[in-house]
Amino acid sequence: MNKTTRNPANPVAARASPADARAAAHDRQAVLETLAALDAALLSKDARELLSLLEADFVGVVPAGIALSRSAYVVFHTRPGEGLQAIEPAAAEEPTVRMFNGRLAVVHRRVSVRRADSSGRSEDFDVQRTEVLRRAAGRWRLVAGQGTRVVLQPR
Repeated sequence: MNKTTRNPANPVAARASPADARAAAHDRQAVLETLAALDAALLSKDARELLSLLEADFVGVVPAGIALSRSAYVVFHTRPGEGLQAIEPAAAEEPTVRMFNGRLAVVHRRVSVRRADSSGRSEDFDVQRTEVLRRAAGRWRLVAGQGTRVVLQPR
C-alpha cells in the first residue's frame, strides 16, 4: 500500500506529509490522463499513439479472453470498419487507482463501450478494466491491461 493512502490501520499511512499527499494526487491525475489518452487512441484507431502509450512488453487481454502482445493489441484495435466506437465511464463508477512507490499504478475501472463487429453491427456493453502502468523517465505507460465483459444479472 502506498504510504500516502489514509488507513488508520497503517501507522505509516496515517503520517503521510502534505507534500506526499500532493504528489500522490498529481500521480493519480497523470495516470488517469494516460488512460484517457489510451481511450482516445483506441477510438481514433491511432496506432502511433497506442504504441507510445504501451510498453514494449505490454500484454493486453480483450473481453473475448484473448491475450495479445503489444503489436497484436495495436493491430486488433486499429482494424478498419470494426472495433470500438465509444468508450465512456460507466454510470456512478469511479476508477480505483492504487499507487506503489510512485512508480507503479494499478487501476480498476468500469467503462461502457460500443463496439462494431466485422459486419458493421454495433453492440453496447460494460467492461471491467484492470490496467497496470509503470512510470519511467517521468512518463506513465501501460504494461498490462485486461477487460472483462460485465454480464448484468436480472434483478
